[in-house]
Amino acid sequence: LPIQPVAPPSPDYVPGPEHPPSPDYDDTDDEDPEEEPFEENDEEEEEHPALADSPVVPTIDLALSAREAEALEPDEPIHAPGSPISIP
Repeated sequence: LPIQPVAPPSPDYVPGPEHPPSPDYDDTDDEDPEEEPFEENDEEEEEHPALADSPVVPTIDLALSAREAEALEPDEPIHAPGSPISIP
């Protein structure tokens, strides 16, 4: 690519910053002074009842009970049927 000649800057040209300065934002607190501050030690928890439309998902315990585990033969795996097996 050939290099194009560049005209010298105008005598009225004043070099400025590459990017215009960002506007000054007011950092004052605009919070309502009557509003209660958040307290981390607030022991009251809000109750969130389930919606009437929400599906009920049953919990399934995939762990074997102690009695079931004792009934296994020494070479039988100790995982519940249908549960994933992880091999280290």
